[in-house]
Amino acid sequence: MRTGITATLMVVGSLILSAGMLWLLPGEHELSASESVVVDIAEIRSAEAEGIPILWVDVRPRADYEIQHWDGAIHFSEEDWLAGLDRLMDHWEEGQWWILYCEAGNCNTSIRLALRLREELGFSSIYALEGGWPILRDQSGS
Repeated sequence: MRTGITATLMVVGSLILSAGMLWLLPGEHELSASESVVVDIAEIRSAEAEGIPILWVDVRPRADYEIQHWDGAIHFSEEDWLAGLDRLMDHWEEGQWWILYCEAGNCNTSIRLALRLREELGFSSIYALEGGWPILRDQSGS
């Protein structure tokens, strides 16, 4: 009896471990997760028109942020994770969207950080801007 239970636990454990390891491999799960977190500027403008408050979060290097950033944007980096979370939470409002942007459209930093923030904070309204800083820079006319 004990051998049967041990064997069953080993099989169940290896199935769980195998399923967990799938997340380490590149595949569709990454695309679907990142697709759900990426929004374009038109979606953001539509949300603003509906009265949804937006918190802009600049995840570029601090030096780039200090040279120029979107008006009202908060700087956030992984290197200063806890202090950055405190700054973000100081600006949090009910129903607010957090829009993270990085240096360029092919930069995955904003997607990765948006997914991590969603997971750690449990907020679903944290997004990465498709196109990144160049889209905002073009909007501002700079």
